[in-house]
Amino acid sequence: MDELSTFIHCNDKTWKELIESTEVGVDWMPISYFAMQWCLDQLINLSQFSMRIPNLVFLMISLVLIFKVLQKSFGSIPAVVGIFTVFTHSLHTPFILLEARPYALYLLCGAWILFALVQNNNEDSLRKFSWNLFLANFLCPSVFYIGGIYSGTALAAFIVISLIINQNMKKVVLSSLAGWALFSLICIPTLLIQAQETRTSINSSSINLQELFTLYGTQVYFPLLLIILMTVNFFIYPPKRTFLRHDSKSSPMNVGLILSISTMWLLTPLMMFILGKLTGTSFMQARYYTPNLIAMAAIVSFGVWLFIKYFDINRLSLGVYFLFSILMLSINTRSLANAYSINSVRKALSFLEEKQGIPVITLNMHVAFHVIHYHSNKTYFVVGNEEHASYMNKFSAKTNPLAILATKDSKFNFNKLIDEPRMIFISGTIPFDVSNFAKSIGFKIQRKLQLNSREAKFAYFLVE
Repeated sequence: MDELSTFIHCNDKTWKELIESTEVGVDWMPISYFAMQWCLDQLINLSQFSMRIPNLVFLMISLVLIFKVLQKSFGSIPAVVGIFTVFTHSLHTPFILLEARPYALYLLCGAWILFALVQNNNEDSLRKFSWNLFLANFLCPSVFYIGGIYSGTALAAFIVISLIINQNMKKVVLSSLAGWALFSLICIPTLLIQAQETRTSINSSSINLQELFTLYGTQVYFPLLLIILMTVNFFIYPPKRTFLRHDSKSSPMNVGLILSISTMWLLTPLMMFILGKLTGTSFMQARYYTPNLIAMAAIVSFGVWLFIKYFDINRLSLGVYFLFSILMLSINTRSLANAYSINSVRKALSFLEEKQGIPVITLNMHVAFHVIHYHSNKTYFVVGNEEHASYMNKFSAKTNPLAILATKDSKFNFNKLIDEPRMIFISGTIPFDVSNFAKSIGFKIQRKLQLNSREAKFAYFLVE
């Protein structure tokens, strides 16, 4: 449903309407990603396919930047092994490609920050400003608010390393702060409006330790075959200089910088968990911490780099491991594709195709988005009060929001439904299994009873 939200957010709107839709906070994100999709819509009409093209481009650029960073720190072979291990074993990889949301761009921004810091760590330029760092630090939080934590901790790690080696860090600090200042100027006003307007709640009354373990469990991809491969090589080959050792041209500064940033990034979910405990707010969604994929690739690369300094690795074994990694990615992608094809959103409310002239009333925003995109039925999205209805109308007038507590003369007055002779009511979330929906108690009751009152129409799943 998030893809539908992105589509409705960015499709067929003026720039002013896009800004207004962003400010009401249905998606609770900065405008950068949606502005990009809006620009794409001006060139070609947004579709399920076109909305995902940017994600593929962002992911490919991210992999190149991550490779450059890890290659400079640990050499080509460790860099390739680290990237292959994390991005092929991870279910998050096909997810960020599939979902038309900012997470692939978020990954790119994290990789860009790391690349710019490593570049400045090895540069003796007399320039006093880095446009690379400025843009990276502006974009990372302006794509996803939590990205500001990643850019901030990366700068903190750079400052610590610079103090240890007595390196001038003025250019890096100035460029980073300038990027944050531009972010604050453009995006903070939107964030403040979203905090007042939004009805999208992330509050949780029971934040528990299991959420933290679940999040880390989905992010840490246990490379069993890689460990077996290294163990076998440990027993087969005696310690010696290997044919791979010359491939690494790393410096202690680079290694220290990469490891310190990676450690701080991997601790970010823990920090947000503690913050959530203190504030009663849950931030335990794996996609919020997408840059951790980069940190894990760096940790794996570091482990391989240490190993091959002293032990040989057979080329054939590496080839087998890479093929296995590609197979893992194929399995993950196929399983995800099968799940989506079985639970197709197009089929979720397919019974509406036979009832095209009947308006649909729903209490669920996702259902409303689904109907106005996939079906021709007029949709009424029912909310509690007039303020909420006004908020939804700003995001998309196509939802025709109505408020139960609206005043008599309000355009959101709930009583306008009395003029509708027939209605279809869908109360909750979209039933992906249509056969189960047809067997539901509410569906059976409406078949047996003649229900004409407005109260009865809002009592069951489907009423005509």
